[in-house]
Amino acid sequence: MKNSMLATKGYLTISYGDTPLGTLRLTLRPDIVPQTVENFVHFLTAPRGYRNSTFHRIIPKFMAQAGDFINHDGTGSTSIYGRSFADENFHLSHSQRGVLSMANSGKDTNGCQFFISFCPTAHLDGKHVVFGHVDWREDGESADVLDKLERVRTDRRNGDRPMQRVQIVDCGILDDNNNKAKNTATATAGGGGKNNLAGEAKKNKLLQAYGQKNPATNADTDEIDLDDEEEEEQQEEKIDKNIDIISTIQDAGEIDLDDEHDGQPLEGGNNQQQLSTEAPPLQNNAVSSKKAALQKRLAALRKKINQSRTLNRREVHAEATRMGTEEASLKERKRQNKQDRNSKQAEYDAFVVGKLQSVGGGEDNSSADSKAEQKRLASLSQPAFDSIRQMNAQSEKKERS
Repeated sequence: MKNSMLATKGYLTISYGDTPLGTLRLTLRPDIVPQTVENFVHFLTAPRGYRNSTFHRIIPKFMAQAGDFINHDGTGSTSIYGRSFADENFHLSHSQRGVLSMANSGKDTNGCQFFISFCPTAHLDGKHVVFGHVDWREDGESADVLDKLERVRTDRRNGDRPMQRVQIVDCGILDDNNNKAKNTATATAGGGGKNNLAGEAKKNKLLQAYGQKNPATNADTDEIDLDDEEEEEQQEEKIDKNIDIISTIQDAGEIDLDDEHDGQPLEGGNNQQQLSTEAPPLQNNAVSSKKAALQKRLAALRKKINQSRTLNRREVHAEATRMGTEEASLKERKRQNKQDRNSKQAEYDAFVVGKLQSVGGGEDNSSADSKAEQKRLASLSQPAFDSIRQMNAQSEKKERS
């Protein structure tokens, strides 16, 4: 296939609610992943494609996901090769901010959805096909729009959906001078009639390679026919209900079984295309087994939590009892020490006063001598009083410390 006819530049003009954010200018890599780029460019330029679609999922410091122009919620998927197509290669890596990569729901499930990274995401290498990047280093407007896109307010409880509509109001391809190409419907960078025919021939070959036996039946590629997938969608709806039941059980128990929300792709219901490392979409038996496994794990986690709570309550009760006993003992010791000091003080006072009274009563004949003796006894007892006061003060200080 000649890759020179594929576009290498594209753009997305974005608005947030009624406020224009600006234009993201994109560099595409048809030299590395021509099939993936051709699929992306087709929906950039097709009447029914990315124009007027939304960014339905934005996670700051991770990525912004878009491209579901069918259901606008991450559940729609289609491609120019069928409902999905295989991973082309993983030569390009998620090594920088602004990487343009395919969203999927597992191996070989690429469709129309894509995402733009806000930071290097090496854990997605080998799982998602990178096909370009945002020119935020060379283009100031692209850098500004990318910053604004990352700061959009979202509802994490509702699948990280923006609080207001983030819409692609215009999109297409650019020429070599970064101007909007006039003939964007051809998905080439300057195609004439011959290029149109060459593009159709390439598309037919690709359709044959991906299992379309009669490409002529898909001549109108702008119209997306999902009638043949009605049965499959009904089956997927049943799977969605089962997954929603599991999610409801998880929310009721207030236990988060997914510890990798930040910096990791989130799993969700509604058969939504995710940036995940899981296997391809589950069939009915796989869903049943996964549901049973999750319920079993949930029951085990609840049991462990209940056991931990019981042990914790026991320890808290034992600690409270122990602390209460120590406080009561300390209080009793303080009371007893105070009582002992008071009794000793009373005994000493009674002894000194008795001595003074006995001396005063035995020497009635000489009042002058009696007064002199009382003064002498008082001077002798004063040091004892001072010692008792110091001892009491030191004892109280020790008890307070």
